[in-house]
Amino acid sequence: DGEHLEIKAGNAKSKIDQSLECLVAHVYSKLDLITKNAASDADIVSILNGSEQMIPGTEPNRDAASAMEEFLEMPALPEPEKQVEVKSAEVELKNVCFLYTGKPENEVLKGVDLKIPEGSFTALVGPSGAGKSTVAKLIARFWDVSSGEITIGGVNVKDMPLTQLSELVSFVSQDNFLFACSLLENIRLGNPSATDEEVKAAARAAMCEEFILKLPQGYDTSAGEAGKRLSGGEKQRISIARAILKNSPIIILDEATASIDLKTST
Repeated sequence: DGEHLEIKAGNAKSKIDQSLECLVAHVYSKLDLITKNAASDADIVSILNGSEQMIPGTEPNRDAASAMEEFLEMPALPEPEKQVEVKSAEVELKNVCFLYTGKPENEVLKGVDLKIPEGSFTALVGPSGAGKSTVAKLIARFWDVSSGEITIGGVNVKDMPLTQLSELVSFVSQDNFLFACSLLENIRLGNPSATDEEVKAAARAAMCEEFILKLPQGYDTSAGEAGKRLSGGEKQRISIARAILKNSPIIILDEATASIDLKTST
């Protein structure tokens, strides 16, 4: 029942403090809305169905309830209690290897070395299945590397609390979700303490305002209604506006502009 789901959602939220913006934006922030009764029944079903595809170690094409149950039983990532000093936003991967299943034949990344200087723009280009999204999610610590290390400002991501890492990294995925509340509140998820004007400024920066103002109630239009009216590219821009509002020093875009026209994305 609803109360049971709320308890389960709360347990999951406590386990995945870090979960931002693919798994974070797909599970953490979504479960946060569930616990606040801001998600409709249809939203919850969509969340469960989508989360199944983002949980390493679970089998595809299983029913959503089973996948979520298995997810809730997964152990939490270990993390320290105290924050550490991070002197820069430089990201570095050192001899990183990663296996989703733990079986050597399923190794996704092998011996990856990569340095991303602070203030730079870096693009990972390659064929489907090359591991681009995996690298992006490992930086945000959706999972831990199998070997090697990932550092931000010289600090191993394992050595900082997940809440601190979440403050440093914004993650925008190709798969976006709008909740059953206003578009204003959907964008405000990036920074719950932001003022209305700050939210609208982020929307303008992400080129959302033009299509938002065409909706029946503008920013106050429910996403439940707007989701039927908005294109995939417009939904992606809403997610980008969230990331802009969050204003983290590191922004990861995992094919986040795949549905956006060339003029807008540039």
